[in-house]
Amino acid sequence: MEAIYAVIPDERVLTIEREEINPADLKPQEILVEAETTVVSAGTELANFTALSPGVWIPGSWNAYPWRPGYGLVGHVRAVGSETLGLTEGQRVFCFGKHASLQRYEVAQNIPYGAALPLDEDLPAIQVIMARMALIGITGPQVTEFESGDTVAVFGLGLVGNFAAQLYQHGGAKVIGLDVIRARCGIAKSTGLETVLDVKVEEQVEAILDLTDGKGVDVAVDAVGNSAVIEACVEVCAPHGQVILLGSPRVAHETNVTKMLRSMHHRWIVIRGALEWRLPPHPVRGSKHSIASNLQLILDLIQNGKLHVEPLVTHVIEPAQLLEAYHGLLDQKESYLGVVVDWRENV
Repeated sequence: MEAIYAVIPDERVLTIEREEINPADLKPQEILVEAETTVVSAGTELANFTALSPGVWIPGSWNAYPWRPGYGLVGHVRAVGSETLGLTEGQRVFCFGKHASLQRYEVAQNIPYGAALPLDEDLPAIQVIMARMALIGITGPQVTEFESGDTVAVFGLGLVGNFAAQLYQHGGAKVIGLDVIRARCGIAKSTGLETVLDVKVEEQVEAILDLTDGKGVDVAVDAVGNSAVIEACVEVCAPHGQVILLGSPRVAHETNVTKMLRSMHHRWIVIRGALEWRLPPHPVRGSKHSIASNLQLILDLIQNGKLHVEPLVTHVIEPAQLLEAYHGLLDQKESYLGVVVDWRENV
């Protein structure tokens, strides 16, 4: 069976290649998945595309060049190995697959990014694949100790930040969303966020303190993955506040860390990591949440109109447009936000 797939062989290079896949070659815990849609991560994928992540130069690392990008996939199982844990041929699934029309995918019961979760056939493929980004955003509220009425500032209104802000607001928080990109602020308002600040980076702390009469917020969320933003989060927190790290900091940042730590110490500020991969793929005793239960919750919220997806999808593209979309996400942030690759015309 012929497949087309994306590959990044070198810094800022992406090509679409072809290969033959023989279903008879599947390993015991592999499935063959035919894609409907995949979603582009403006964080992980672009960090590897631009070589911001140093692992791309280290042979044997998970993202070493040549690297096949991808972040999430909705599709159908076309063949199964001998030990694929209940999955069947023809079944529709959500998984963490690559950008490819057809691919071998190793199913792992105990590894989050090895999950393959059954889906109903009637769920729209574009809505479902956007749930992939909401899976990151939902970990913010889940690790946060907050109550209805608490004030939450979310720095960065990309896909992850927007979903996190919606979910905090759904939980009863008074959310303040911030972004330097005006178009993303407009999109945030269209998804139901009530307070959105379109201000320059150097004015964000003052803007939040002015809005809260100098009190600060109960929770500040870094949805950018930037150490300077984390500093700002600490500054805007009220005493006993929390800073939530949704993004993965990658760029070096020089600062007087003693000043920040002293402020945290005096005001009892807590910093919490919220990396989604700390969750188990399926419900287990001792863990309140899992990838599977979070996906079901997100899909329920979308279907009930409580989590808004449509305004976030700015581009639905063909596989051949993937390189163009990467450059758009890097250089045209006013017009690019959510990019979905539709493979259904290429299978």
